[in-house]
Amino acid sequence: MERRSIDQEFTNELLEFLYRAQLNGYGSDKEPFVSKDGTHMLSYAEEGKELEYVDMWYGGEPFRGMTVIRRRGIVCWVMTYGGEVFAGIDKEPVYTCLRAALTSLDHDAPWRGPAVLTHENGMRYVNRWTGDITKFKGKEYIYQSGASRLYEATYEGGFVDLD
Repeated sequence: MERRSIDQEFTNELLEFLYRAQLNGYGSDKEPFVSKDGTHMLSYAEEGKELEYVDMWYGGEPFRGMTVIRRRGIVCWVMTYGGEVFAGIDKEPVYTCLRAALTSLDHDAPWRGPAVLTHENGMRYVNRWTGDITKFKGKEYIYQSGASRLYEATYEGGFVDLD
């Protein structure tokens, strides 16, 4: 089956917007809105632009979430993700490393962190993905110095509703 042709100009615009939005997302110092049901939400928009970013996640250990970008109010891009810090692990230093990774983005793949980041606390973030902004999937891990895995998450996403 042949993939739809996607407007390259819009693809580039979305990639640049997602990069800026992620810098203002979970890894930033912004406090999320937390609803009565426990939903956490961060949003980002730019004055005079037609794109809006919303990141919503649920739970703690484990967690699940979804990031949505709307263009003129219509959802055009979605990423779902989920993961956890393993039982018995102090989650605060792990999430400190994760937040640093999520603001040390790969400019061409800004949906999660870079391929590798070693945090000052000694933890190492590793991210492996396939695809591009139109359609991708991946896994991210955080390791303690040495080889002990502390955290794991999976994600996938891309364009939606192209008709």
